[in-house]
Amino acid sequence: MHGVVKFGSNFGRSMVMRRDIARPLVLPFLLGSMAGVALGAQLVNLMPRPVMLVLLGAFIL
Repeated sequence: MHGVVKFGSNFGRSMVMRRDIARPLVLPFLLGSMAGVALGAQLVNLMPRPVMLVLLGAFIL
């Protein structure tokens, strides 16, 4: 739910401020974001569950 709300908020903000978007940076940012998501998903899948839970708890704190 949080992700959906943040997506809507960020999308709305980008529409309001669309004239200020640095268009030459959009494609490199998207490509880097997709690579980061793919790498992060692989790391999470390889990580043992207890380690993941400890890291998640430490991140929240």
